[in-house]
Amino acid sequence: MKKEEIIDMLKSTCDSLIAETQNINNEEFFASKNNKWSAAQNFAHLTLSAKIINRALAAPKIALWYKFGRKFKGGSRDYQTIVDIYIIENAKPRTQATGFEPRMKPDANLESEKKAFVEIHEKLISLLGNWSEKQLNTYQLPHPLIGKLTISEMMGFVDYHIKHHQKAVRIALEK
Repeated sequence: MKKEEIIDMLKSTCDSLIAETQNINNEEFFASKNNKWSAAQNFAHLTLSAKIINRALAAPKIALWYKFGRKFKGGSRDYQTIVDIYIIENAKPRTQATGFEPRMKPDANLESEKKAFVEIHEKLISLLGNWSEKQLNTYQLPHPLIGKLTISEMMGFVDYHIKHHQKAVRIALEK
């Protein structure tokens, strides 16, 4: 996938999630049903995940190369391949916390959580501007379930991850 396609895809997916929560109130946003995460917890999880990726995207490329290596053969896998691998890995039982559980601030509210989500994802999209097509398809980052992904593959995962949690938000907001 080309960088501009990645950027457009991420913008569209983020906008879609924000639009999904336009007509709700604070109480609905924080309500949890059936021991599942609330809409607020889903937002906090997505924000935390993107923050970590942003740190990597802002790091010196040589540091990423040294720490995680580069992929020289085969290029990046397509979006659906990454999604399929994630679905298989995510279905496996886990015995420990991943470290990506939502961390809600005591003063959190609907607007602050949505604002944090938007800001961190806008920064992620902005940081992509510092990467060439070749770099997106050779530098790698670790994913806790999938293993090493090229930056391009990671961006595909980020998009799918938002869509995955958007479904969870819909369920949390059902009346």
